[in-house]
Amino acid sequence: TRIGDIHKIARRYILEEHGKEAVAEQTAPLRAMGESIRALWTRVEERSDAAGIIAKDADYLDCAFTAKEYRDEGYERADDWILNTGRALRTESAKRLWEVLQSTHSSDWWKELKVLR
Repeated sequence: TRIGDIHKIARRYILEEHGKEAVAEQTAPLRAMGESIRALWTRVEERSDAAGIIAKDADYLDCAFTAKEYRDEGYERADDWILNTGRALRTESAKRLWEVLQSTHSSDWWKELKVLR
């Protein structure tokens, strides 16, 4: 469930409790496993511990790398998402990865595979 990925403008009109209700409703049929999923979701959304902070940073980086692919293909409006992601990161390792993202073309990784045998 990715209810936490609501755009900031939409968040003005949606109560935070609605997101929690959606997660609860979607995971209820899973019983004990659903409880575990809800607990993990809460840790990530609230960044309540180290694991939650790391997971949220990973989610942000995933989006930033996707935005970078769009940017490298010419969609300049992706710059805002990339820059805002950098400001939201909390862990030093995520910040370092974000810095590398800035100076790397998104297709560099596979070009190196051409020389592997």
